[in-house]
Amino acid sequence: MKTYDIKSIMLGIGLGLVIASIININTYGNYGRVLSDDILKMEATKRGFIIFDPEDIINKNTINENSGNISSAMTNNKKYDEEAKIEIMKGYDAFTTSKLLFKSGLIQDVSEFLRRIEEKNKDNKIQYGTYIIKKGTSYDDIIDIITIP
Repeated sequence: MKTYDIKSIMLGIGLGLVIASIININTYGNYGRVLSDDILKMEATKRGFIIFDPEDIINKNTINENSGNISSAMTNNKKYDEEAKIEIMKGYDAFTTSKLLFKSGLIQDVSEFLRRIEEKNKDNKIQYGTYIIKKGTSYDDIIDIITIP
């Protein structure tokens, strides 16, 4: 029987780990996707986060200085009045979701939205949850927000 030197075994394992790490970093490093501000905002909105503009928080007209309450800043700012909060329940299909979007004022034409979501092959990828979407957002952006990539 051959005897193996422990140093050779450790060297082989170490080299294997280094090579595997290099391959993993080069292949799966950034998933082929650059994270821009728009993508980060879209993903945050999907998960129910509210995105504040730093200027709105700093602006003295927006925040009530007596209470220091940021929620009062949201109600006083006209920009936030143009957003709609929708809740897509588990099991909603594209038609039910489009009716919900229409009732909340986010889309103007249910059939056009359905046509667009079917063109993108995302009619079966609607993700349930609560979303805050700015009115006037394009149909494609709404589809990207409410569906699984």
